[in-house]
Amino acid sequence: MNSLPVLEYQLPRNLIYNDNNGFPERTFQEAIEDPELSADLFLEHLEYVCVNYETLDVERYYGAIHAFYLLAQFRDQRAFPVFLKVLSLPDDFSDCLFHGSYNDIECILAMVYNGDFEALSNFIENDQIDDIKRGSALASLSILYQEGTLELSFIIDYLRSLLDRDLVYSSNTTYKGGWILYDLAIIVVELDIAELRSEVQELVFRTSFHPTIFCTEEEKKKLFYEIPKKDFDFKKTKIIFDARGILKNDFPFLYFTDEEYALSEAKVKELFDHFLKTMEEEKDREFQEFLSTRNTLAVPKSKLKTNRNDPCICGSGKKYKKCCST
Repeated sequence: MNSLPVLEYQLPRNLIYNDNNGFPERTFQEAIEDPELSADLFLEHLEYVCVNYETLDVERYYGAIHAFYLLAQFRDQRAFPVFLKVLSLPDDFSDCLFHGSYNDIECILAMVYNGDFEALSNFIENDQIDDIKRGSALASLSILYQEGTLELSFIIDYLRSLLDRDLVYSSNTTYKGGWILYDLAIIVVELDIAELRSEVQELVFRTSFHPTIFCTEEEKKKLFYEIPKKDFDFKKTKIIFDARGILKNDFPFLYFTDEEYALSEAKVKELFDHFLKTMEEEKDREFQEFLSTRNTLAVPKSKLKTNRNDPCICGSGKKYKKCCST
């Protein structure tokens, strides 16, 4: 595997690779203290990654995730087109680059947005890109409104265009409901867009969503009937993006040491063994309940009206004389 020799001398190794030594506290702080130099190096690094992503040792590579979070904290608008380019890489590679975590992509894109809405909308509408990444890009509209970057009327017009062009559905033939429709619904509820609410609500309720989205009938009801209307002015709220705090506190599993990995594996095995034991106990309990129920169905002979050759009343399928009669 390529070890990025051209750039390794410019960026500290533990900002590019994870050697299972925990969160790179010191070098991360140094990068924050020199944002101009760090931004230039990370932008150069991401351009390199876009060309050489197939050569990366993706299991240990953490350069992209560190670049995204730090450049978002710096609010470096030069990063916006580069981020979209990285997110447009084939899904199996981009999933590995971000270690399966796209939790903050909507906020990250909003932090570096440079005003090029055409680029953002092209990304959202590109059905060759994974649904979850496109949904995250769509969700960034709420944050861009919250920060006063986009007007509500502009967002409503764009959402209307997505609905009119039938661009809210997943390409999945079994589950038409994907992240685009789900995130659009959240935007409509969150921003209290009355002119779209009934249409989107009807669309959500008659659409089957992919199981990974957990948009069950109960969740649909919660989304439209139980989430309270926002009671603050979005335009007065600026987001403080703390890259170090988010990565260190929200994703500690990304930075397990070798000892923590060993402990986590042991913990997983312990939980799995407990699960198997619980399942066996549950099966045994259900079987005992069945036997108990079966026994209560046995009627005292003095009250029995069933012929000995009739099927037994317990439902076993045997003749009564060879079952509960004995």
